[in-house]
Amino acid sequence: MSRLLEIGLLVALPLAGARAEDAPSPLATGVVKLLVNKATVVAEGGGFAVAGDRVVTCRHVVQGAVAAEVVLADHRRFDVREVLAVDRYWDLALLRIDAPPDTLTPLPLGEEPPSVGDEVASWVQLRFSDDFEGDEESPRPSEVRRGRILRHRPLDGGGTVLRLTTEFDVGDSGTPLLDASLGRVHGVLTMYVDDDGEHGTTLAVPASCVRRLLERAQPDEPFAESLFAWQRRTVDDPEWLVENAVMLREDPRRGRRLVARKMLGGLIERHADDDPPTLAREAYHAYAHALFVDGLEAEEDAAARKLLGEAVTVYRRAIDAPALSCFDDVILSLCLSQATGACLKIGEVDEARRFIDRYVAREPDDPDGHELQAWVAVVAGDRDGAERAADRLAELVGADADPVIELRERIGSLDDDG
Repeated sequence: MSRLLEIGLLVALPLAGARAEDAPSPLATGVVKLLVNKATVVAEGGGFAVAGDRVVTCRHVVQGAVAAEVVLADHRRFDVREVLAVDRYWDLALLRIDAPPDTLTPLPLGEEPPSVGDEVASWVQLRFSDDFEGDEESPRPSEVRRGRILRHRPLDGGGTVLRLTTEFDVGDSGTPLLDASLGRVHGVLTMYVDDDGEHGTTLAVPASCVRRLLERAQPDEPFAESLFAWQRRTVDDPEWLVENAVMLREDPRRGRRLVARKMLGGLIERHADDDPPTLAREAYHAYAHALFVDGLEAEEDAAARKLLGEAVTVYRRAIDAPALSCFDDVILSLCLSQATGACLKIGEVDEARRFIDRYVAREPDDPDGHELQAWVAVVAGDRDGAERAADRLAELVGADADPVIELRERIGSLDDDG
């Protein structure tokens, strides 16, 4: 089932297919690594220069930051001084660094978006945790990762994102998506969608969104605020609190996970009726998923059913929540697939079918969606529906694939079971 793994900070992914290439000199001073102190963790992200002292990155990379710095390929470091502009929907932020205005090499933005099938690339500094043994006389390790545009994916909230095959690793959020010659920026890498546990695709915000961000941030405008002032504002921001609660959910200690679930529940209760909405779909999904996981781990059947039932209720709210960021489009698909599983666990088969049918309508090329749709139909005793889903699955993965064979056998036994 397609699931959101990383917004640049959580899950390491293999780099198969990436290869080392010497970076053209503009990239060495035009692409940066960000180190972001979020009080409880130091996170990494990518970014690129749009002026001699200005960097674009993903908003979530610096959200909740106490301090941040950029690192160049030659190991020079510069503090982030100001957040000049942010775009919540497109997850972008424009930063000014504490450096002379000719320190960085601005990278030009592409005028036209790449077409489906076009080759694209990214040049990234590797994570500090993956650094090689060496001295600062040598450049920081980096590599070029190449791929192709798969799709221009429309979003519920308007606009499109680029879906591509370029590799995505921990700390890559904010890295520029470049053309094949590494000369122009086509977009900003923002998240990775895992399709089947082994393969996935990367999403990028198009360069046109970066251009609009820059148009709103002219030099010396009074709304520019210090990073520290922005941090003081965001610590009271429900979105920032959600991020910290989600981090707690990753803690292996059960007690801290319970604290995180209660924090998320409290945030939902306080802000569910805000007008205009404060919480993005991500907050509802995080709470629903926490209930879902705890329900699966509950030792008593009554406790499990209670938690799973509450999860389904929150999943419904998540699905109906407005799209406040480009993440929410992918999160909607996650909600639909996970809600299907929760409904099956508590015997709500009809509602499970509604969720999975909507999921398949949104993700028509996801084999896992059609496989789950077929199994839900089997549970419902709908042979025709199961066969239709199995036929579509066979078109996507082949008639001799194990999931298809297993489904065919189970569908064939439906009459006998009846």
